[in-house]
Amino acid sequence: MKKLLLFVIVMLCATGCSDDGKAVDSVSTQMESAKVATGQYEVTLNGETYKANVVSDKITLTNGTKSYELEIDEFDATSLEIEQLSSSEGQKNIMISAPTGGSSGIVISAVLKLNKDKDVIELDRDVFSLMNNASFYDLDSKVKDNILHDWIANQHMGFHTADFDDFKLVKENNGTVRFRLGERPIILTGSAKVHFDFDSRKFQLDEIDKVSFEDIKGSSWCENVKEQDDAQYGKILAVDNSQGYKSILEGGNVYNLVGCGESLDRPLAAGRFYLIEAIIDYDKSATNSLLDTLLTYRVKTDIKDENGNSAYTVALIKGITDETILGRLREGLSKSNIIQAERTETLLMHGNDLTIDELDHIIHDGENSVSVNSNISFYTSGRLYSTETNNWTGTALGNALDANNVKQIEWLLKNGADPNIPMGDYEFSVSPLKYSLESDDLTIAEKFLKYGADGDELVPMMPGRISLNAYFKESPEITRLLSKYGFNKWYLEDPDSNLKLDTREEIMGLITLEQ
Repeated sequence: MKKLLLFVIVMLCATGCSDDGKAVDSVSTQMESAKVATGQYEVTLNGETYKANVVSDKITLTNGTKSYELEIDEFDATSLEIEQLSSSEGQKNIMISAPTGGSSGIVISAVLKLNKDKDVIELDRDVFSLMNNASFYDLDSKVKDNILHDWIANQHMGFHTADFDDFKLVKENNGTVRFRLGERPIILTGSAKVHFDFDSRKFQLDEIDKVSFEDIKGSSWCENVKEQDDAQYGKILAVDNSQGYKSILEGGNVYNLVGCGESLDRPLAAGRFYLIEAIIDYDKSATNSLLDTLLTYRVKTDIKDENGNSAYTVALIKGITDETILGRLREGLSKSNIIQAERTETLLMHGNDLTIDELDHIIHDGENSVSVNSNISFYTSGRLYSTETNNWTGTALGNALDANNVKQIEWLLKNGADPNIPMGDYEFSVSPLKYSLESDDLTIAEKFLKYGADGDELVPMMPGRISLNAYFKESPEITRLLSKYGFNKWYLEDPDSNLKLDTREEIMGLITLEQ
């Protein structure tokens, strides 16, 4: 198919010269097109209104003193469509549209504009960008179709941005466009009411009124997709490939899975999201295809994990410095949310370098305050790791304990730090009390007990569980300290040995047998 070639020639005083007598260079631009029906229109450029005369393969703009001419090179027998746009303030422009050809049926559109020097006329094809780049979450207030509204509210979206095109004028600068979500397969199609904004030269959405969902799951697109149970994430869709069924997190084709109903926004499990998982796996020295894909699809970024950390907080903790990523993750967050995220990173990553006054400012600063019990243990247990300290406990109290910063420990406890929040997670999890007892620091351990530490906690074993008294059964000074604060639980459970003991005598007797 031939390319539509538009030659733009600026003529002043109808002589081919500018006001100072210098010749004006011609400018050319391309647009796929065809024959144009004869018609007369008006266009406002730089505050001046021009008569636009369209004859066969030429568009001429004149206002008596200036002229612009666009020569159109024909192709095939397809015709351009031209619509007159106007506003109540007297602004004018013309919408030029043409099909791209092929099976897609996509229609490209453009309006007229002056270049930055305001001496050459150009085509502006960016007319649908405000809507094409907007997430459906941002457009939801304009959705009048109840089914689509519920679909958005329930976070069923995978694709979040639609393709808008094919403007049909209704009156002045108001009209309708069509849109579609997804491609091969198409998830849904619909129509919307829009208006053309002359200042930005872009269409703005007024209302989405008609939507038709495609039966994707019943089509051949989803024959190789099935739902499976994942130990960490619950029910999740996976697609079959040469290596078996793979979920999105395992490298499964995102487009295929989303097209068959997987939501990129729904919580996978408590506090677990595709976006946060992709941030955790970010590698600045490698390609981060999943994170790039999620951000391209404009997934929700104002999400929080089970401890209240935003995706932006996790990115800062992970050490991401790419401002394109960070800027996208800040979208939807309030100014105070952004400050809290940045201070959480400071508190939990650099807390031992802070003075008490600096700690106090972070913890007690009105709407910008960070919780003294902020917790990133989930991300620091073997997944994010500090090579400098060989430890990353995930809480301010845990960090102070690991650094043996007694002054900070006392201040944090007095200001509400919970001594029962574990340091780390999974197999790395340990309570501050047990950590201090294992370090033989009974002075610190007693501080935790005074501030409500649970001395009867059950410590996981491989397999089974054991109480602190039983765990430290050979350290009478520890069992006396626990008993001093009323913690007298003795318990030992070993499923492999079919053993369950719950008295001091039985457990202490076990020592004799072991010896």
